[in-house]
Amino acid sequence: MNLLASSPTFVLRESGDQGEMDVLNPNQIADDSGIYWIHGLTLLPSGKRILSVFRVDTGAGGALCGVFWHDGANWFSHDEEDALAALKVAGEQITPFDWKLSVPLERDTFH
Repeated sequence: MNLLASSPTFVLRESGDQGEMDVLNPNQIADDSGIYWIHGLTLLPSGKRILSVFRVDTGAGGALCGVFWHDGANWFSHDEEDALAALKVAGEQITPFDWKLSVPLERDTFH
């Protein structure tokens, strides 16, 4: 995640079944080309923006499979118990959220 945060034009594509990842630097991510980890921002209803890494399924129109948020010091998975407290956000303030990917998808059915 730190690689993506420091180089937001790079993405990771999951490959194989042992957790392998390919590091790529595409201008756009092709439709139905796999699961990618992509740098971006979570946009909260309040207007707050959170540095994020998204796990995206290109075979499902860009559906999010996971979200990782950075609080300025640490990364938290969206489902970690202490993530919202670290971000200083109440549960009712987090949804519905939008997101912006640093590398666009060829097909994004959510935007």
